[in-house]
Amino acid sequence: MMTSPEILAPSAKMIGLRALVVSDNPICGAVVAEQLGGWGMAVVEAEGSAEALVQLEQLACEDRTPGLIVLNAPTSHEDGLGLATAISTDARYAGTPLMMLAPRAEVTSLDMESAGIGGWLPDEFTEAQLREVVLRIVGPPPSRTGPRERSARPLQYDPEALDHTVIAQLRGLESPSRPNFLRSLVDRYIHSTDGHMSEMRDAVTMGDAERLRLSAHSFKGSSLNLGAHRLAAVCAELEERGRERKLNISTEGLLAKAAYELEHAKIALRVAQDGD
Repeated sequence: MMTSPEILAPSAKMIGLRALVVSDNPICGAVVAEQLGGWGMAVVEAEGSAEALVQLEQLACEDRTPGLIVLNAPTSHEDGLGLATAISTDARYAGTPLMMLAPRAEVTSLDMESAGIGGWLPDEFTEAQLREVVLRIVGPPPSRTGPRERSARPLQYDPEALDHTVIAQLRGLESPSRPNFLRSLVDRYIHSTDGHMSEMRDAVTMGDAERLRLSAHSFKGSSLNLGAHRLAAVCAELEERGRERKLNISTEGLLAKAAYELEHAKIALRVAQDGD
């Protein structure tokens, strides 16, 4: 919790910067969010690691990745470090500054460095200390077109989301008797994806490793059949997590990554339906 209230002017590096504040304690989270917002940042709050991953996924899909992520007094330092590792190892958030607010005795410098955390404060800190760490770890001032002025952009077509050799092979199976073979396959696949994602999410939520292994294996196979190789690779990682019975914060991060790759695959498949 912040102590010794002070009046400190915002920096140009802060104004318009997006920040995600993650806290299992809504009061503590609100205090930090209020201060960051007072410095001109656009703050999004998340209660706990699972909600944070959902918020990050949504922000990434809207091309509004945060410029700062604050992990504020998590329930346990292991949970905070696990979330930080899941974020810092995801290519979409590479280089995003991470800071943690936690008792120093619970977190070593090596722990933080390994998890990609660039700044730390104790759970009792001053406004000046918070400002100092934020300014040290964030990048240059954001564009003057701030988050309130720019509209969210949808994901763009990424041809590398698909193996186009597979698409060509499937298109080669079309004939006068089945001219829409590829289109029909894509429609059926896309229609099934919500069920696959729900099955994997439910397995992780319920701690059912075998269910995760089976559902990820099934989704991997159907994705490979349509050439969605990047999504299939993430499913393979989830399948391995199920096999090894490793259902933790980083597994939730893989689920978020699968959802992201799925959206790219859908766009690319729709383009392929129309003839690439």
